[in-house]
Amino acid sequence: MKITPKVIQFFKDKFSFAADKVLEIYQKPFEVNYKEDKSPLTEADIKANEILTQAIQTLFPKDFIVSEEVKLSRNIKLPDSFWLIDPIDGTKEFVDKTGDFTLNIGFVEKGFPIWGMVYSPVYDELYFGGRDYGITFEKNGIVQELNKKTHQEIIALISRNHFTGKEEKILNQLGVTQKNQMGSSLKICKLATNQADVYLRFGETSEWDIAPADSLLIASGGTIITQHLDRLFYGKPSLNNPSFVAFSSNYIKKNPDYMEKLKSIF
Repeated sequence: MKITPKVIQFFKDKFSFAADKVLEIYQKPFEVNYKEDKSPLTEADIKANEILTQAIQTLFPKDFIVSEEVKLSRNIKLPDSFWLIDPIDGTKEFVDKTGDFTLNIGFVEKGFPIWGMVYSPVYDELYFGGRDYGITFEKNGIVQELNKKTHQEIIALISRNHFTGKEEKILNQLGVTQKNQMGSSLKICKLATNQADVYLRFGETSEWDIAPADSLLIASGGTIITQHLDRLFYGKPSLNNPSFVAFSSNYIKKNPDYMEKLKSIF
């Protein structure tokens, strides 16, 4: 799999098209259904999934695709490389109309996310890149200069829907001085662009929730460490992730002993 400028432009066009369709639904009353796991599902999830799946199949017809909206056999053995699609990460945010939802694709190779693209339709923010590609952040179609300065505050991004007293204690142990609420994979994108420092998530997430933005975090020098004190990897039979902490490169620079802190926490 090689990501060329033509591939990037093709995906950008398809993301823009998908976002237009999603926003048409978002701006009107819409029906909300619920899956077996009680997570919400809307017409926007289905439409975005269709467009993004077709985009990948057009460019890489032989590649394997895993999508949140396509049920796979339980504990399937995945190939060494595959695509992950989360057509709308933050469907609860979509339903509540907070704006904090994203469209996501990512490519995994031998357990690591090596390229991804994440788009926020409401904020018109596009993030893409990976291990060998660097990271690009565009807002309103204009490339933004990445934040390379180390800010004084240690900023944690916390979920509106998944935050407990246990997390509060750990964030304090990590030296967090400011907490901002945010939904979806935008949290990891903000870490990748050094606009924030820490994202702690207890409980399971699915690989498609995290891998696209994680590829950007890796490209920026950040990392995600699981409760087992190892690097988060992908291609697990269950497609579920354990609890984890994501760190920006700025946090790691300021706290080179961060792994020791985690050992005392987990």
